[in-house]
Amino acid sequence: MSGTIVVLNGPSSAGKTTLARTVRDKLGANAVALAVDDFFGFVHRDASRGWQLFDALTAAMFASASTFATRGFDVIVDTVFERRESLATAIAHGARLVAVTCPLDVLEQRERDRGDRTIGQARAQHEYVFQRATYELTLDTAKQSVEECADRVIAILR
Repeated sequence: MSGTIVVLNGPSSAGKTTLARTVRDKLGANAVALAVDDFFGFVHRDASRGWQLFDALTAAMFASASTFATRGFDVIVDTVFERRESLATAIAHGARLVAVTCPLDVLEQRERDRGDRTIGQARAQHEYVFQRATYELTLDTAKQSVEECADRVIAILR
């Protein structure tokens, strides 16, 4: 039995990682959460952080997601479609797309509160990361709790 790959795409500080982990935890032992940010931990600290690296990490993440899915796990992927190629990689792996966002002022406040993000990253990503793709679901994490958002993601898996 194959699992499903669901991608949570949205700007920095939208709540994708928290949501991915909540969905995983609600689904239980046959679910995996993968985040492109985690894949950066595999790279040498002096490696150039440009598009070539991001593209390679995105490809590695989706290859991992596909492997888990073919072994029966549902996979929740937390990423940012920095370019159309990122979206194409997700689609090539049969991923179902979920847009995760909230109002810009909320994104910017979260970004400042976190203290581990480049200020301005959320603003820069706010609109373009959605890449004019078609999403099965759009979630506003300022209007719904993480639990409500997780339940909506789980509903499209069932």
